[in-house]
Amino acid sequence: MKERFIMNISDKINQRRRQFLVHSFLFYELGEAIVPDADFDRWARELIELQRDNLDLSAALPFHELTAALDTSVSAEAMGIRGEDYPLSIKSAALHVLHRHKKSKASYETFAKKYGYALL
Repeated sequence: MKERFIMNISDKINQRRRQFLVHSFLFYELGEAIVPDADFDRWARELIELQRDNLDLSAALPFHELTAALDTSVSAEAMGIRGEDYPLSIKSAALHVLHRHKKSKASYETFAKKYGYALL
């Protein structure tokens, strides 16, 4: 039973990190806000709490270096996360989420180019 509990915390930390990073990238790098500030702030506070309460587990999970210093009183930019710091998987996920959110009729490739990104 304990192993399952740890898996759930791990999954929740991963989920909140990806949400934080994807929506930070959308807002701070692309100028696109697609979730209410209250939701984003709630996710960030929950991530801070999960990381604080599970230090060793949190440190072993992906994107720790980007969210370890998370502080809800400052922006991602102020925390030192610059455009080039976002992993390709986060940038790609953000563009896919935005493409779906905007219900773009353009192909994903054309849509990504609009924002200065090309498919590899």
